[in-house]
Amino acid sequence: MNIDEQAIRKGVAAWEASWNKHDMNEMATLLTEDSEWVNVVGMWWRGRADVRQAHVVYHDTVFKETPYHAQAVTVRFVTPDTAIASVKWKKGSFVAPNGVTYPEAEDMMSMLWVRQSGKWLIALGHN
Repeated sequence: MNIDEQAIRKGVAAWEASWNKHDMNEMATLLTEDSEWVNVVGMWWRGRADVRQAHVVYHDTVFKETPYHAQAVTVRFVTPDTAIASVKWKKGSFVAPNGVTYPEAEDMMSMLWVRQSGKWLIALGHN
């Protein structure tokens, strides 16, 4: 495993850590300024500030006690400065705004990582 793959894997671990601390400011430091995010129900947020704010809203309500754990990560380099991380993850149960309780479940997430100014950041996330 080369140093760039290690850096991306550390980034995925940092995403997990910030989720579990519900620290969306820390999470936002992993995003490019023009990042985009598509959540599990197809909402599409554009720009670091909007992605951060959307996560703040959901972590203050729906996910405020929902843990996240990356179970498996694969990294594929598209170019030397662009990589895709496919993350199999498990999230804890949660209650949706409509009152429906969703049990603990496994899911997949794709993250497009880009190297900017020598640092690996998320340009796109998709659940």
